[in-house]
Amino acid sequence: MKLGVAELLSKVNELRDESQQLVVLRNNDSAALRAIIQGAFHPNAKWLLPRGNPPYRPDDLPDLESVFHSEYRKLYLFIDGGIQNLNQVKRERLFIEMLERLAPADAELLLSIKDKIFPYDNISEETVKRAFPGLIP
Repeated sequence: MKLGVAELLSKVNELRDESQQLVVLRNNDSAALRAIIQGAFHPNAKWLLPRGNPPYRPDDLPDLESVFHSEYRKLYLFIDGGIQNLNQVKRERLFIEMLERLAPADAELLLSIKDKIFPYDNISEETVKRAFPGLIP
């Protein structure tokens, strides 16, 4: 089973050696991981959602860690440069629906990233840049 993005980043965050972090990040490279990294660190990633947590019910089903690997494709709906003429109420409702389909840890991660907060203190922007050259300026 594929690790959830939050689960993977938590494991990387526990590693104290940057070379080990780089190996784990590169070995678990995925489009979903790259989307989270860009959403967190790319200076042009502007979220079209209000700050803070919307009212949503986290899903309590087991084994939802792989869901974000398909849901990440919808992030363009919530970022400047995606669909501009989407009604804001609908945009926020779609975001809540996405959160409710994700594993709770992935939903919390996405909420943090939306507010431009990277919740893993031991993973630096420089480490991410070394792991994935050219992903963020």
